[in-house]
Amino acid sequence: MKKTALLLVVLTLAIQGCAHHQRESKEEKTETINDNRPCAANFTSDGSFWGGRSFRTYMDSKMSKNNAFSSLAASFASHGYAITASDRESGLISGNSAVMFGNGKVVPMNATVKSIPSGGSHAELTFQLSGGLSASLDAIKKEFCGILDPLDQK
Repeated sequence: MKKTALLLVVLTLAIQGCAHHQRESKEEKTETINDNRPCAANFTSDGSFWGGRSFRTYMDSKMSKNNAFSSLAASFASHGYAITASDRESGLISGNSAVMFGNGKVVPMNATVKSIPSGGSHAELTFQLSGGLSASLDAIKKEFCGILDPLDQK
C-alpha cells in the first residue's frame, strides 16, 4: 500500500512537471513572435523545472567593447545584481540576485562582451535557475532587454 501511494505521488509530480514545461514552451514561441527587439528575438531557454533552466540572449552594438562593458556593468548594478566578478580584458561580468522566498538562494547572471569586426561589440547574457525554481519568460525577457538597452545605439 505504501509503495502504491509513493508511486502515485511521484507520478503526479512528474505529470505536473511535464505539463508545466509544455505550457512554457508554447508561451515562449508566442512571445518571440510578438517582440522584434534583438534581445527578445535572440532569446533561448533550455532545461526543465526539476533539473534547472538556462536562459540566454545576445545582441550586437555599435559601441566599442570598452564602452559596452562599462555600460553593461552599470546596467547590471542598476538592475539589482551584485557584481561578484568582472574583467574588462576578457569582457566577463558575473553577478547574482537573491531569490524571493529562496531562503538565501541566489541566481547567477553572466555577461560577456566581445569586439566584432565592424568595430562594435557583441554582448551575451546567461541566467540560470536551479531545479525547483521558476520565473516568467516575459519577466526574464523584460529583464534581459532592460539590461541590454544601454547598448542599443541606433
